[in-house]
Amino acid sequence: MMRIVCCALLIGATLNACNLPDCKEYELPGEEAKAAIRGYDSPLPYTVISVPDSLLATGSRAVEPLLDSLVQMRLLTYSLADTTGRYRYILRWTDSLDRFRVTKPADPGMVHVFMGRKFPTDMQFDARYYQAGNVAFSDDDSLYVRRSCVWVQYKYSYRIDSLNALGELTGIKRGAKFERAASFAIKPE
Repeated sequence: MMRIVCCALLIGATLNACNLPDCKEYELPGEEAKAAIRGYDSPLPYTVISVPDSLLATGSRAVEPLLDSLVQMRLLTYSLADTTGRYRYILRWTDSLDRFRVTKPADPGMVHVFMGRKFPTDMQFDARYYQAGNVAFSDDDSLYVRRSCVWVQYKYSYRIDSLNALGELTGIKRGAKFERAASFAIKPE
């Protein structure tokens, strides 16, 4: 049913485009396509990691093995500050990650350092952001952006290279390759 509704909306938008003056379809190549893709869909959120800044509060001590592994990687030190009702950990990140610190606000959809790990309770913390990987578009024939006045299509491949141990801990490996494609309707300009 949803597929039928989407097709009907796309057909309706295409028919309306015929009534618009000077509505032309075009395709962007190379660097122009990369610039346009960054406007529609950025791989940046997949390279930014959100971690507790200095204080982590949780309902159990199940997080301690993860904190211990970060200590072994020489990324932080921690201490248990309070156990009244909730466990409160004071975290001190080492300066080895300072050059990867993100000072501007991170994009929505960011990778979270505890993602993929099941903990029996919720966690609360103020976030600190680190750049976890470099993004490089693949220069191959798969890269394109097509646009009319009512729809946009794009496809691209990119590679993420992990920059640091924190990135690798969250699953960003060296040379991980990704491909993304999308097609969606837009309002006529």
